[in-house]
Amino acid sequence: MFILSYPTASARHTVVNASRSPRARLQWALSRGRHASSPVGASRWAPPTRTAVHRPSHLRMDVGEGDRAPDFTLQTASGESVSLSSYRGKPVLVYFYPKADTPGCTTQARDLNASLSELDAAGLTVIGVSRDPLPDLEAFRDKYNLQFPLASDGDGHVTEAYGVWKLRKMFGKEFMGIERSSFIVKDGKIVKAWRGVKSDQHLEWVKRSLKELDASAAP
Repeated sequence: MFILSYPTASARHTVVNASRSPRARLQWALSRGRHASSPVGASRWAPPTRTAVHRPSHLRMDVGEGDRAPDFTLQTASGESVSLSSYRGKPVLVYFYPKADTPGCTTQARDLNASLSELDAAGLTVIGVSRDPLPDLEAFRDKYNLQFPLASDGDGHVTEAYGVWKLRKMFGKEFMGIERSSFIVKDGKIVKAWRGVKSDQHLEWVKRSLKELDASAAP
């Protein structure tokens, strides 16, 4: 009695592939959706999926008039810390500038400094914020005898919270930097905001904003 036996699928695969060239075996494996070195029966290859990267919400949203002002405590050029929440009950100008001792930032700071007594009489406190390290802020303060706090947002959490850390373009190059922006805050609320500030028009905007706030508060 003769018993006929048939090769299994695995054996047939081995025999067939043994007779093929390496290139032919590779093409055969790829046509079946498997990597050439994968064993028979392995799962079909699938392209890797992309994982979406989500930025924190405070990096995607810009705060504006009527919004709660993100509180902060930062070190200043004088070596002391300044906290926004400590000025509740009076208006505070929090202005963000790109870099100390550059032309536009110098114009902005010197204009405010020259009118500081007038702004102080109106009850306004001025706080300048940048990502400059404290030694640079000290040099900037001393060079122009600036009399208001210059705060260092070294780790960037305040500039990001206010939505002023932006993609910028200069001389055809893109980079991340501070968008010159100003916020007048009172009792934890932003009552006036200006993004994309023009440095030579900043002081005028501050004074006009104070008059408008006084007029709106009048009975």
